[in-house]
Amino acid sequence: MADQYVRELKTVQPHGPYLLGGWCLGGDVAFEMAGQLRAAGDEVAMLVMVDNPRPEYVAHERQVPAPLRVWNRVRTRLSMEWSNLVEVGWARMPRFVVERLSRLGLLGLVGLEALVERWVAIPHSQAYRHKMLEAVHEKAYEAYHPGPYSGAVTLVRAEQQPFGRAADSALGWDRYVDGGVDVIEAPGHRVGLLSEPRVGVVAEQIRAAIGRALSE
Repeated sequence: MADQYVRELKTVQPHGPYLLGGWCLGGDVAFEMAGQLRAAGDEVAMLVMVDNPRPEYVAHERQVPAPLRVWNRVRTRLSMEWSNLVEVGWARMPRFVVERLSRLGLLGLVGLEALVERWVAIPHSQAYRHKMLEAVHEKAYEAYHPGPYSGAVTLVRAEQQPFGRAADSALGWDRYVDGGVDVIEAPGHRVGLLSEPRVGVVAEQIRAAIGRALSE
C-alpha cells in the first residue's frame, strides 16, 4: 500500500519536502511511506499519525483474564458512546442516535450474510464487503513490522484510551522513532476523533504542528 501511495504522491509532487499523515491504519501506511521516501533521498518535513497504536500496545488488553477483558470492552464502549452522545449537543442528538442504531443494524446484516454464506453463495451488501476489506486491513496491520525511522513523528493521541491498555503515551511507537515522538492529546475517544465537533480541535492541533515543522 505504501509503495503504491508513494508512486501516486510522486505524480503530484515529484520532490520533497513532504508532509505526510494518516489516521488509524493510514498512520502505519504514512510511517512506511516516510521511511521509503527518506531511504530514496527525499526530505520528509513532517510525519503526523493520528491514534494508530502498535499491535504490541493493543496486545496488553488481551493478556488479562477473559472476564476482565470483557468488562474492559463493555465499559470502554459505554464510555465512548456516552461521551460521543453528549458532545454532539441536543440539536444533533436524535440524528446521532439513529446513525448509531443504523450501524448496529448493518453489523447484524453482515453477521447474517456470513452465516448464510456457509451453506449457499449469495450477493453481498456493501456493508459486508467493507467488513471483509476491514479484515484484510487488520491482517496487514498485525503483520507489519516497522523499521527504524530517523526523523521525528507527531502523534495525535485520543485522551480517553480503551480500558485495560498499557500506560504508554506514544502508543508503542517510541521504540521505532529515532527522532522522538511528539505526543499531542486530543479530547475524547478515538472513534469520532475526526468527526464534528472534535475534528475542529484536531485540525487546529495539526495546523500548529505543521507550522512548527515548516519553521524548523
